[in-house]
Amino acid sequence: MYSLVGQPAKTSAVVRAQQTLFTNAADGVTGNDDLGTMSAWYVFSALGLYPTTPGTGQFVLNAPRFAGAVVELPGGPPLKIEAPGADGSKLQYIDEGPPPARKLGVSSAKQGFSAESHAEETARRPAGFVPLSGILRDCSLIVHHGGSGTTASALHYGVPQLIVPGGAGNELCAQRVGDRKVGLSADPSTLDASVIRELAERLLAEESFRQEAAEVRAEMAAQPSPAAVIDRIAAEIAG
Repeated sequence: MYSLVGQPAKTSAVVRAQQTLFTNAADGVTGNDDLGTMSAWYVFSALGLYPTTPGTGQFVLNAPRFAGAVVELPGGPPLKIEAPGADGSKLQYIDEGPPPARKLGVSSAKQGFSAESHAEETARRPAGFVPLSGILRDCSLIVHHGGSGTTASALHYGVPQLIVPGGAGNELCAQRVGDRKVGLSADPSTLDASVIRELAERLLAEESFRQEAAEVRAEMAAQPSPAAVIDRIAAEIAG
């Protein structure tokens, strides 16, 4: 999302932080690998690429970990990535340049961005994997891919949502959020920084989204707990 709104340095700060969670050990893959999803993310991010919408051929760039890499592609020429000066141990980001990016220029943190200076200026800092329950209660808006767990967590805390659906049925979550008027969604195939900014500003400015989200939160809170449901079922079975 940072890259899409024109702030690629912040993308690199988050990516570098998450990459540190992968190690060459028995517990070196963070979280549930889910048939290789997390491992595939690491490979893509280490190459400096991220498929925003799988299957479309669209990629967002981030600073690669290696100065050069070659990916052999079936039925076509190899993909060559050249990034002189790339260093996975440093906070780096991609310089702006005209597409297509045949050669990736990499700038060091000293030339443009550092996590420490950014934190001092905005009182925010990049983080690795953080439970949504630890941050959503203090959020005014969440931008996410439309996964059912993230969608439900935002509903639980009454936070308006901006969804950029990333496949795997996430379009359904985006549709339901829009139908209930607790958020908006954006078509990833036509997405750019101006669209994200416009939709985010609308969600923050229009009180109706917060009101609807608060109503859904109240509805969810009024539902019986799992323990209460079990007691009710047991009572009906008994008789």
